[in-house]
Amino acid sequence: TALISLNSSIVTEVDSLTIRSGSENPIANKYSISGDENGRVFTHNGSGTLRLEGLDIRKGQVTANGAKGGCILSQGHVALDRSGMKYCHAEGSSGTIQGGAIFARSVTLTQSLIDKSSATATGTGATASGGAIHAQQGVNLIDSRVTRNAVKVTGSATFGINGGGITTGRLDALHSTIANNEVRVGDDADAGGARGAGVDITGAIETGSALSFIRFSTISGNKIVTGDDESNAGGAAVFFNPTGDTTLTIESSTIANNTSDRSKKYGGALALAKDATITNSTISGNKFLADAAANASKYDGAGITLDDGVTLTLRNTIVSGNVLADAADPNIAFGSDIGVFDDNTATLNGTPNFLGNVNSSVTITGTGNIIDNYDPDLGALQDNGGPTETMFPNTDSPVIDAGG
Repeated sequence: TALISLNSSIVTEVDSLTIRSGSENPIANKYSISGDENGRVFTHNGSGTLRLEGLDIRKGQVTANGAKGGCILSQGHVALDRSGMKYCHAEGSSGTIQGGAIFARSVTLTQSLIDKSSATATGTGATASGGAIHAQQGVNLIDSRVTRNAVKVTGSATFGINGGGITTGRLDALHSTIANNEVRVGDDADAGGARGAGVDITGAIETGSALSFIRFSTISGNKIVTGDDESNAGGAAVFFNPTGDTTLTIESSTIANNTSDRSKKYGGALALAKDATITNSTISGNKFLADAAANASKYDGAGITLDDGVTLTLRNTIVSGNVLADAADPNIAFGSDIGVFDDNTATLNGTPNFLGNVNSSVTITGTGNIIDNYDPDLGALQDNGGPTETMFPNTDSPVIDAGG
């Protein structure tokens, strides 16, 4: 791999530009372009698409008030094809820090990786979003990975601490993994609004469909880590609250081993403020750490937390084996799979599904659901031969042949 080290950002005014290395290998790219922590790698001032093919982009660093796009800042759209991006950072002490790796109107990754990047806010009132990507118009992931990125706030920010991996108004993920990303809030900050450690889907898009899809994908190991104060944190895997009439569809996917820390509102791995449909999927092994966990009526929903009036449609789906644990004493733990914020009401439609603890405020319609089974007896999250890691049922699992 040939290394190109930059002293300053590559700036282009061209509307649409393709930079291609010629490599067909998405891992062993021919060219690595490093910002050497001297500044951003690419600044794209055009309104079209900056397309990078077969490149390794790394070590972009932007430190400024309201910093955006540690490795790429685009006024238009960004597409990565068979490319990797690592160690990109945006940091500032005031304003909103957005897009540790990429800030653009929309982003598409195809057979690509964004890893170990961050958006960090350090000053009083400063906020941060999109540890890897901030793209309000939409993010498309195809056979790609967004892993080990972070949003970090060390000052006294109270809201707008979102999207450890991705912040966007619309997501379409296919055969992709969003894993081990974090929203981390320091002890001096009130984490009200610390949301979506994996993906934060909020706000409005400018044009086109606002529908979001997660298909044949895995969202796992993402964490919301708060400071000393209780918070309105939640949605360790996905926080879904876009503007307008829109829905989230999850199909043949796994949401597992995500953790939310001390939330007064959206504790679940999936925090849904709008209607959603989940089919042929597994939601298990997620954990919600709460102060005074014994007050379970206020904290139900370590797997899925629904906002007031939301309708959740499930088909052939496992939501079981998720746990509410006391933040001070993890030995105090309860099965907690589907709940509603603050004892409001929501509706669960569909059949047949394998469900653990469902809060009594959720009205269940449909026949053939298996309810109050807290142990689906699934294997570890691992490579079972599909496009992403999954949790395969053990030999004696009660979920075998339980679907329709």
